[in-house]
Amino acid sequence: MRRTLLYLTYKFPPILSVESLRAKRFARYLPDHGWRPVVLTLAARPDQRVDRGLLAPAMEDAPVLRVTPAFQSLLRARQTLREGSRSDRRLASLLGAPYRFFSVGPPVTASVLLRAQWAVKRFAPDLVLASFGPPSALWAAHLLNSLHGVPYVAEFRDLWVGNEYSNKLKGTYTGRGKYSGVLSALKQKRQLARQQAGQERTLVDGSCGLVVVGEQMVETYCARYPAKAERVLELSHGFDEEDFPGTPQELARSAASRDRTEPVLLCHLGTLHQFRRTDTLFAAIRAAAQRNPKLTERVRLVFVGNVDPANRRAIETCPVLSTMVSLLNRVPHKEALRLALDSDALLLLTGPLVWEQTGKLSEYVAMGRPILCLSHPDSSASRLVRRTGTGTVFPHGETEALTEFLVNVSADRSALGALWNPDFDEIDKLSARALTGKLAGFLEECVETAARETRRPGEP
Repeated sequence: MRRTLLYLTYKFPPILSVESLRAKRFARYLPDHGWRPVVLTLAARPDQRVDRGLLAPAMEDAPVLRVTPAFQSLLRARQTLREGSRSDRRLASLLGAPYRFFSVGPPVTASVLLRAQWAVKRFAPDLVLASFGPPSALWAAHLLNSLHGVPYVAEFRDLWVGNEYSNKLKGTYTGRGKYSGVLSALKQKRQLARQQAGQERTLVDGSCGLVVVGEQMVETYCARYPAKAERVLELSHGFDEEDFPGTPQELARSAASRDRTEPVLLCHLGTLHQFRRTDTLFAAIRAAAQRNPKLTERVRLVFVGNVDPANRRAIETCPVLSTMVSLLNRVPHKEALRLALDSDALLLLTGPLVWEQTGKLSEYVAMGRPILCLSHPDSSASRLVRRTGTGTVFPHGETEALTEFLVNVSADRSALGALWNPDFDEIDKLSARALTGKLAGFLEECVETAARETRRPGEP
């Protein structure tokens, strides 16, 4: 029996983001497991990065419904004004204010809900899968359940309650849990915590299952909602085999054939924003350059993606870093993967939060290159690197081990081999096909559970 899934996700190709790639992979392979996904998403905003290459191949078995967000016309005008004079830029900021405050709130929830109700009547879904980020997607699913009785599964790619990254939206986040702005830091955190905790409990209690990313989030949500502990599925972001020119084993063999006379190339994919800790990496590079002055000739780094202004300044104002580091912005996804495959090793920089598992990591493990994971030693990312045997963890703040490694690899690039001891069985479990099969089985269980719970006494 083929079932229908209404997939509420606010980011989907051609929008270029981790969330978009994750949703595309599941929507692409769910039909192979007896599910027909109907994707309900938001149209790309003018200020969002898009990659038209992500639209291929076409997914005939997965219709995509796009909702134009509220205040879209204001945002288009704002985008034009931002490129004008100083007074135009000020006006652009004013025009963007309604969107910043309400794009993920009632106006968008209402727009999505209206379209979702049409989809329920048109496609008669057996289940709704709603992705958190923002919570209005979950509220739309919750309201659909109340209005039409369609059960829903809540997907949390990131923590909601206790997420220091999202807390920055209240006032100005200054790092290390500190805030400045209209409200005091203490008042902000108390208000935000109460608001988030109440909403999350309502939405989780109303769901028939949870999908989360990483072992740390499984532990968090099972402890927070013991009644849902048996209905929590851990599902990493995964990688799509079709994005790569070979299997992980074949890519590993190709890495061994690289020209050993060239400098060692370390590659980082994705946005390097203010919450990615770069202090350990930059300090280790400077220290290694003092021990071996030829480091700047024998090791190169390339950051593919947006780099926040503070990190950009740190790179450009340091003679060592400015010599060794290249910055490439606005690169299509396929080109970014090609650049990573042309490197000798991959850099993974996380923030201070242990639950975080960046989307690029699942693609990294499929590339056959060793990973230098700069993270908390017990973070979700560190656990995945150790479980797959695809790299080494360098804890935040401990520069000596990384400094020694950089000195060794600048003298002998074979030092990279010590980082690489892959478990290909574990890597294969992270493929999009394998993860989608796991998701399909969980969704089937959720449908059956919801049917049992809503069955009237005496019904078979």
